[in-house]
Amino acid sequence: MKYTFILLALVMTAMISCQSSKGKKAKVQEKFKEMDINKDGKLSKDEVKAPFAKNFDERDVNKDGFITLEEIKNTAKSKKK
Repeated sequence: MKYTFILLALVMTAMISCQSSKGKKAKVQEKFKEMDINKDGKLSKDEVKAPFAKNFDERDVNKDGFITLEEIKNTAKSKKK
């Protein structure tokens, strides 16, 4: 019984963690779409607002002058490591 309760608590904690991560990703995507004024799927320096503007050059991995959603995801992953 004791082990069942501990296992249940661990599973619930993992589920909450995953939901929180999905929520953050959804918020990033939503903010990206809001800032993408011309709806071209990438952000120029003129379109970017904080907090993305702070590290624009770092997030622009391919140095084309734009930030894509994929570049944001990749820089976030590399910072976690």
